[in-house]
Amino acid sequence: MSTRTARAGGDALAVLHTAAAGDYVMVGATGRVCRRRPGISCEVTGIGVHEHDTVHALLATRLLAVGAPCIVIADGAERRGHSLVLTRHGRRALHEAARTGRADR
Repeated sequence: MSTRTARAGGDALAVLHTAAAGDYVMVGATGRVCRRRPGISCEVTGIGVHEHDTVHALLATRLLAVGAPCIVIADGAERRGHSLVLTRHGRRALHEAARTGRADR
């Protein structure tokens, strides 16, 4: 496995761990992904481009899915969003990574 593949796999696992904690929200019609602020569940902050692209890749591969609608505060304004949740396959991938010792958290 190349270093780039290993890094991409580690990034995906980190994103899956964050999603398992319920920290990602897709905001607005553009599909912008944000992270909930610790301790303040209705406020969200932007994430980096690489993390954003990884989340969308996991959505495309159906390891993550769009969940329940919610209202969040993004950039000081109230906006509509949807939580992002792990699918059964995403939970299985996390379990398998933990079982084989590949978990990065």
